[in-house]
Amino acid sequence: MVFSSLEKVCAIFEYFRHGTLVPVAMLNVSLLVGPGVYAGDWRQVLGNQRNGQAAEGEALPDSIPGPGPKTVWSKSIGAGYAGPAVAGENVYLFHRVGEQEVVSCYKSGDGSVVWEAKLPATYEGGIDPDIGPRCVPTVDGNDVIVYGAAGQLSCIDRTNGKTLWTLPLRKQLKADDGYFGAGSTPLVLADRILVNVGSRQAGIVAVDRLTGNVLWKATAHDASYSSPILVDYQGAPLALFATRLQLVGIRPFNGKVEFEIPFGMRGPTVNAATPVSLSDNRLLLTASYGIGTLVVGLDSQPPQTPIRDDSLLASQYVTPIVIGKYVYGNDGREDAGNGAMCCLDIDSQKVLWKDEDFGIAHLIGVGDKLLTIGNRGEVSILKANPAKLEKLASFELPIATYRALPAYANGVLWVRSNEGPGSGKLMGILLKN
Repeated sequence: MVFSSLEKVCAIFEYFRHGTLVPVAMLNVSLLVGPGVYAGDWRQVLGNQRNGQAAEGEALPDSIPGPGPKTVWSKSIGAGYAGPAVAGENVYLFHRVGEQEVVSCYKSGDGSVVWEAKLPATYEGGIDPDIGPRCVPTVDGNDVIVYGAAGQLSCIDRTNGKTLWTLPLRKQLKADDGYFGAGSTPLVLADRILVNVGSRQAGIVAVDRLTGNVLWKATAHDASYSSPILVDYQGAPLALFATRLQLVGIRPFNGKVEFEIPFGMRGPTVNAATPVSLSDNRLLLTASYGIGTLVVGLDSQPPQTPIRDDSLLASQYVTPIVIGKYVYGNDGREDAGNGAMCCLDIDSQKVLWKDEDFGIAHLIGVGDKLLTIGNRGEVSILKANPAKLEKLASFELPIATYRALPAYANGVLWVRSNEGPGSGKLMGILLKN
């Protein structure tokens, strides 16, 4: 039984108060309720449910006539790889301008600035020279939660852009910047925010949403670039973190670690794709660098891992999409110059088809179609067809790099480009008929 968002919030609060929760099926959503919730929103990383799926009722055309789709508007922005979030009539972007990390709220209709919140920027860069934020904003109720490249967690008032509190979390807990700075988007859950910090003092922490105070600390795991999700496990909510080298199942209300499953590889590697839910209470994780695919069954305690296979799907940072019983994924590494589009049948552990020349592309599920956004600006609409790669339409974005996660809301594809040191564009592309 899957609950509505409001029912899920009530269930979570019931658990926090009394320790009981009505069992739910794969509760892998952030509990996004509050004023002005629209069906077509894209309120956080990988959409409202953190699974790369557009909201119910969204659609894609079967063809794109003429010179290509209309650009709703385009806005020059600063540094960073944080993708946009969309809530109601506004688009939210987190970027760096000079010595400040800026949360910008734009009107989705014309790109006018509603407000901007400015925070100090201290990240100095790593392997990638870009020094802007990497984490998508989370819009939840009246709050916008952002996590900067140096690990500064902040809560912004959605109505006016006022900074309610800010916490230099990684600095306080003495976590290092890793290869690319902080890049795991925190999970907002009712009255708390769960963060993959990566400190030896506290690998994972919970922060009070109202005050910014740390509620609990757990593990000593290094951080990853994968974002946590929420599931139901043994009748209670469980946060799942793919950290640097482990899949960690942790109770959000007290930080109790229920299980740890090895996932990852030492050396110059990363875990960056977000875990996705499969049918029958299973979970799929994928990573490149010879790691491949891990399937975890959550019906048992401890969970079972019936599949570990480096030949199924090995994605460097693209999160796969589940449509029906099939998994559509992007296999390969951007830094190795390869990227393949593929379709998997996890039950039979078979690759049903694979296009080796597709390139690296982010994926969005929209009904029975897939929207793919290549990191060089190639956009395609695919039919979710397990028999073959079926391309319905395609077009090119302006020449740039498109590494940030895209969003799809109310028939508009929102993409962020990087065009050089400290600069890029945010643009909306109208795709609905």
